[in-house]
Amino acid sequence: MPTQDHLLAGLYVALPLVGGVVAVVFARRRRNFKPVVAFGLSLVSALLISLAICLFYARGLSAEATAGQILLTAYLLTGVLVLLKALSWFLKEAAERAFFVHISQSAGRPTLRHRNGPPVDAAGTEAHIDYQHPRRPAPPARGIGWAARLAGATLTRVVLLFAIGLPYVMSLGMIYRPKVVGGQTPLQQLGTPFVDVSFEATDGTTLAGWWIPALPPPPTGPNPASRRSTPPATARATSRPDDWGRKTVVICHGLGSSKSNQLALARDLVVNGYNVLAFDFRAHGSSGGQLCSFGDRERFDVLGAVRWLRLHRPDEAQRIVGLGVSMGGAALLAAAGDDSAEGRAIDAVSVFSTYADFASLADDITDNYLISPLGWLARNIGVPLASAHVGTDLQAFSPSRATDRLAPRPIMVVHGRGDHLIPFETGVRLFERAQLPKVRLWVGELDAENRYVIRSNAKYTVDETGVQRPLAPSGPSADHINLIYYDDALKAVRLFFEEARAMS
Repeated sequence: MPTQDHLLAGLYVALPLVGGVVAVVFARRRRNFKPVVAFGLSLVSALLISLAICLFYARGLSAEATAGQILLTAYLLTGVLVLLKALSWFLKEAAERAFFVHISQSAGRPTLRHRNGPPVDAAGTEAHIDYQHPRRPAPPARGIGWAARLAGATLTRVVLLFAIGLPYVMSLGMIYRPKVVGGQTPLQQLGTPFVDVSFEATDGTTLAGWWIPALPPPPTGPNPASRRSTPPATARATSRPDDWGRKTVVICHGLGSSKSNQLALARDLVVNGYNVLAFDFRAHGSSGGQLCSFGDRERFDVLGAVRWLRLHRPDEAQRIVGLGVSMGGAALLAAAGDDSAEGRAIDAVSVFSTYADFASLADDITDNYLISPLGWLARNIGVPLASAHVGTDLQAFSPSRATDRLAPRPIMVVHGRGDHLIPFETGVRLFERAQLPKVRLWVGELDAENRYVIRSNAKYTVDETGVQRPLAPSGPSADHINLIYYDDALKAVRLFFEEARAMS
């Protein structure tokens, strides 16, 4: 890992400890427990927020949040709160000094003194209150002008804290992922055997995966009668005997997902002679790391998967192709464009709902989901802060540029017209930028309510007079989620892989 990563990790490890020590020191100096109580409230708040975040992720992925991840996230959030409190204090001090309203902690504080002797405690019988210490400045006069300056200092502090603190929190929300584990195995989802595997990304991050071998071929070829009763995505096609089981698909899941809940992508592959390697990206599932980079550094995870295949499954991976969704598609494109033996070993790439470049994606999301000031802060402050944390320039990451180095290997771009998370237009830009040979599949038709849906009915019907009339399409929305369950799209991907070598 880069030195920058180690420094940031050390900072977040140290912040809660430093905050606790500072709270104890201030409590002893002031002889009250308010600083310690405030730090304790920060701990409790961090724990409650961590619990809510981890349970939210676990519910979304039908998985479980572990106690370790909850505590780790709470520790990180404690450091974040300490850093924000330190920033608030610094801005308060700087603003008050800039507006000439700063009051020292000791200036103007009542001091008990003898009339002709040194200060004594409150039990002194002849003590009186002297507000003017000879070596301390008198507090400034508190007239209307002072009140106006104080209001200006307070407003400046609030604005700066908002402009820096909010994008900072947003940047952590972009890249930090509490990992949740569980979900159904390939045996439970697909009825296929599998092997748990572990390997390293090319930058050293430990990854967890599943090796899913191709099912045995039909003994006498596909049975037409059985194919009529078998769902399209699981029907076996005719394959050459020497090709069956010697080609492998690397499946790359999307952001916030895991190898388990997008395993549907494999159901048409394993029954048609393809081995599958599905794995958790860094900061997801059972793999190492806590920070994601939207596909930029995840390219090393894909390259690590290819390296593992070439070392440990050379006979079953004589041909390697890649299938990625969203962030996984971006990482796959970046890996296939990498000028390494692992990158060049990827013969063909198919991507679902993948963006063309991160900068455009950030613009689309902030414009659609955030009001103007928040969107500007997220793009111009939040994204650079996120880049600093993950050690790469996210604004410069462009999967579409990686396609320049992919040719003459073919690419297939699949996108739903009703995708609101990764807008359809960004899939179009990705396809237009890609070099030949390339194939596209745009999914979705407008229904009677002007929504894009995946058609699930016949295009025509015959009325009682025998006239053929068009039907309004019906079915699930052609969006980011439903696309990976669309049987015709999965079959099209398999056919693309089978013809890819002839295309290159």
